[in-house]
Amino acid sequence: MVVGALGSNASALIVNGDFEADSYAFPYQIINSLTGWNILGTGDVAGIANGYLSSVSQQIDVSGGADVAGSGISQTIATTASQVYTLSFDFYVASGYSGAMEVFQGATSLGSVNATGSYSYNFTGTGSDTLSFVNLGRGNVAHVDNVAVEAVPEPATLAALGLGLAATRRRRAK
Repeated sequence: MVVGALGSNASALIVNGDFEADSYAFPYQIINSLTGWNILGTGDVAGIANGYLSSVSQQIDVSGGADVAGSGISQTIATTASQVYTLSFDFYVASGYSGAMEVFQGATSLGSVNATGSYSYNFTGTGSDTLSFVNLGRGNVAHVDNVAVEAVPEPATLAALGLGLAATRRRRAK
């Protein structure tokens, strides 16, 4: 079915977007490698274990242990040139702390975040895109989790999908 194909293709764009492929010592562990990702800057990035600062799953702290501006993670993904994509992720700052992170597509900033929440940004693919999450050097808690990228269907694709679903419903109704 077309819907399943779109969903399975989308999940394959980011490797280890939930950061569960590696294990981290409780409460957190400074890491020098991360499955599917490159570590940026000084390499001061931490893997966050389940339960630390109320996390229900493992996360990555791009501010690490020393809160160095420019530390972070990146991943290069294969995209289709001129195709629009949505990058989504969760950002977490613990109560009583501050933290800020900037999100990039290559050298272009997609935006910065400094409050706990779920975020998304659209970007246009170039064929090969590097997505980065970089600590801005404020505060000492800047966690990222659940990173995903999905292609935004073009209007013609959405219309065809809608017609297909309508036809399926009509057939079932008979």
